[in-house]
Amino acid sequence: MQRTIDGLCVTIIRKSIKNMHLRVLSPNGEIQITAPNRLSVSQIDRFVREKRGWIEAQQQRLSERPAATNPAFVDGQPVYLWGGSYTLRLEEAARGRSALQRGQKIVLSVHPEDDTSQRESLLNDFYREALSERIAARLPLWEARTGLHPSAWQIKNMKTRWCTCNTVPRKICVNLQLAKQPPDCLDYVIAHELTHLRYPGHGQDFKAFLTRAMPNWPEIRKALNNQTFV
Repeated sequence: MQRTIDGLCVTIIRKSIKNMHLRVLSPNGEIQITAPNRLSVSQIDRFVREKRGWIEAQQQRLSERPAATNPAFVDGQPVYLWGGSYTLRLEEAARGRSALQRGQKIVLSVHPEDDTSQRESLLNDFYREALSERIAARLPLWEARTGLHPSAWQIKNMKTRWCTCNTVPRKICVNLQLAKQPPDCLDYVIAHELTHLRYPGHGQDFKAFLTRAMPNWPEIRKALNNQTFV
């Protein structure tokens, strides 16, 4: 449902959860609250009022971002991998389609009739493979540091979140778009989600545990949250 609280339009989603979660969504600064079923409307209103300063700061940050553009996935355009800029090259495929890194280029072997969505899908397959390899390499390190182990992990192309953790099956989900970000962003996401296996919320115990595992996580989180989802 939608509710206006002191001039702020808030979308409220009710779920069977313990804690309330507040998000300011890209690109337009929409305010979304996921609240426990038991929580009263007055409690939600009070929470929004208490967080008003933070909400307005996030909305201001989003308004200052450059407008996202819809990539055409054409020859010569810049694409990104692990925080570095590469040039996209399209080559005609002799047989099947493929994608690979060649120096400072990411090369897609495509068919002449392939449209934008097919080129995007091929590039995403490349990102998925690169991200899978790095997760497989980095997860054991963070498991050793935290002493925590997920039952499984997966990659999804998400529009508004860098990661999620389902604490009941102990499953971690990582955003495909992290393949475009610097490697320490993936390390932060892994450490963050492993910490949720012990502390589902973001309280002081959560922050203290994460700080012991990764002391510089606030700086990495700040840099990551300034990125757009593309």
